[in-house]
Amino acid sequence: MQNSPDFFPERVPVPHRIRWIEAGWFSLGIPFLALGLFGWRRSIGAAAWGSLFYALALSSVIRSTGQELSHENFALPLLIAHWALSVWAPELRTRRTRVAAHIGAALMLALALCSWDLIQFYIALRLLHRAWREIRARDNESAPDDAWWFEYAALLAVGLLDPYHRGQGWLLSAPMGLAHGLTILRIFRGRLLQRAGTIRVRQMGAQIGLLLAVFLVTLFVRHFQISNGAYGHFTELLWAKLRYLNVKPEDPARLTFSQRILWVPALNSTNWPLLQMLFPVLLWLTIPFIVLLFYKSRKSPDPRVGELLFAWTISVVAFLFFARFHVFLSLFCCMAIGLGWSFIPSRAWWVKILIGALIGTGLFAESAHTVQRPGQWGRVNVYFKELNELTAWLSRNVSPDPVLANFGVSGSIAAYGKCAVILHPKFENAELRQRVREYGEHLFLGDEKSFRDWADALGGAVLRPRIR
Repeated sequence: MQNSPDFFPERVPVPHRIRWIEAGWFSLGIPFLALGLFGWRRSIGAAAWGSLFYALALSSVIRSTGQELSHENFALPLLIAHWALSVWAPELRTRRTRVAAHIGAALMLALALCSWDLIQFYIALRLLHRAWREIRARDNESAPDDAWWFEYAALLAVGLLDPYHRGQGWLLSAPMGLAHGLTILRIFRGRLLQRAGTIRVRQMGAQIGLLLAVFLVTLFVRHFQISNGAYGHFTELLWAKLRYLNVKPEDPARLTFSQRILWVPALNSTNWPLLQMLFPVLLWLTIPFIVLLFYKSRKSPDPRVGELLFAWTISVVAFLFFARFHVFLSLFCCMAIGLGWSFIPSRAWWVKILIGALIGTGLFAESAHTVQRPGQWGRVNVYFKELNELTAWLSRNVSPDPVLANFGVSGSIAAYGKCAVILHPKFENAELRQRVREYGEHLFLGDEKSFRDWADALGGAVLRPRIR
């Protein structure tokens, strides 16, 4: 169409287009967060403060741009949309609109999980908090949560329909083991305890249901780790960090192969300089709002507030062990600030002015810190032209044969070169981790012949050393 607007004219290089598209998609999380806060609390201030911090704080912006649509950048707007629909749904007036919101929230959660497997962390937090509510419920019904069955169905659908999660055994994973246990607990309480006449009997039933849930979690985790070894490496790394007090030992022999190869920047322990770089103001500013939310939740319990408090607390601990979790911590901090603002009494206008000035100062400091570090706004050292030429050649001349390439280009080769890759940067599978170990041993401990024989055995005929 001649009259259609040309948003990306030919003179705009392709890498710049990709960066704009990614930044635009990631920025969808800003209005989603604002809509969730406003729909929940009907407070423009809450929506503004929460979304502005998410838009400007470096701990959020650092993941917002880059040369490729990375998993978390694509998943986070979907996750925020899920959260917004979840917290807004109870405020809707009709059951039909509430059910529609719950269905939408479940769908957004499933799509986010399909986009980035670390969404399992958020799901695990949500399930643990829900389990705590179920156990504490004192009546003969489950804790009121219409969203449960929709979310459970969505998580089952991911395990059945998504090839990656189906291959990783998602339905037998630890989070799903807890989900299955919660389902049994709900059925047990809803069906068998309806006629229980005393609180003591009902509480005993809840304890029995909890034992069933714990048993299922233990059974599924054990089967999951023994059957395909998925995600066991993460537990192994956590154990090493606990053993060595979160400090990487100088002697590499003190760590196993999985611990050494995983203790890399994304999963590094958080030190003081990294904490100051990612959270110069936001984390510290959040603490008084967390205290306020805790006080409010004690006076007027709201499971949505309790879940946010629980998620924020666990995220702080997770961030100290694994720097990658700043993604979740930053998001929960922004939610807490916006929600905390809505709980400040409107009649205390002078208090709101003082707190507003404090928040505004913090927002300005975060913004200045972000602007001063443009190099942290995403990856810029991607050789797009050369990578495009390589994948085009592979697609014409090699596809679909396997290729041996490093982690930096293997994803592009698989996606655009239409070739299978021998080395894969996803370490959730025990076989993939073993293959990476063999690659390093043949490359650094063997000779060229052993390296070639190993590559030939896996079918890799390209991008490997040749013996002259």
